[in-house]
Amino acid sequence: MDGTDTWGIASADFLRWYSLAAVLAVVLTVLGSWIAVHRSVPTSSTGRVLTPPQIGSLTSDGQAVLASLAILRGADVIDSRGRSLRTLTNTELTRLDWFTRIVLLRLGSGTAPLVRSRLFADTSGACAKLRRGLVDEGLLHGRPTLGASTIRVFPILFVVAVGVARVTQGLRNGDPVLLLVGIIVLLLMTLPFVHRRPRRTALGEAEVRRLREENDYLAPGARPSFTAYGPSRAGLSAALFGTSALLVLDPAMAGALSHGVAQVGQAKLFGFGGTFAFGVTDSGCSGGGCGGDGCGGGGGCGSGSGS
Repeated sequence: MDGTDTWGIASADFLRWYSLAAVLAVVLTVLGSWIAVHRSVPTSSTGRVLTPPQIGSLTSDGQAVLASLAILRGADVIDSRGRSLRTLTNTELTRLDWFTRIVLLRLGSGTAPLVRSRLFADTSGACAKLRRGLVDEGLLHGRPTLGASTIRVFPILFVVAVGVARVTQGLRNGDPVLLLVGIIVLLLMTLPFVHRRPRRTALGEAEVRRLREENDYLAPGARPSFTAYGPSRAGLSAALFGTSALLVLDPAMAGALSHGVAQVGQAKLFGFGGTFAFGVTDSGCSGGGCGGDGCGGGGGCGSGSGS
């Protein structure tokens, strides 16, 4: 840009101060988002013990589904391909949480291949219901309203608006505006990144951290024996540690969900080979079947209540 004045400001001076304002706008937006995330407070103080699928949902929808698969596989309700091995007893139907019952229903007879994407798509509605309950308890962020989203990125939008007005005026005056347009484009490109926020609230982060510390014996590196711990603990492990926990529980199922046998080979390489046979006894939870509400440090798999 040359030295032509627009709005009484030389182009070079405007570009210099505009660049500084652009950087400041990004910093203010990021800082505002950080404050909004870390000052989050629960909207409910029920103190309710979370089920393994709920704990998994704190990380992702997929991890919630994995938790339910681990419960069902650990109780020998399904096999490695998701096929039904037996029907649930009345006691298990009472104890099993609603989300896991839906996952079992979506598996159907097990005639279709156990494909991760298909199963996740079939349970998307249940996952949304699971998330809503956790949002109500202040553990997950809800979807921001349009007004809240606009306020959060207002510094960037304001600087962009000033830049667009300057470009419009510069074009009328025949001034070069290419550098200014470039800065505006870069600012707009930052919006998806500075507007992004974590899935969990500060309370949710603290809860996941606490659960992982209290249940570190269920981490895949600890080589937990789910034959002894039972299906509820298998579900809790998958909820907290994801697919790697499923590799310990059943490498064949983990491989099926990964669209191939590569994961199975990796599991055997690290000493996780073989498919375990699980009964319904859960030494860490009260009752039989798929567990009760009494799993300490993360809850049982059997609360039949909705989230």
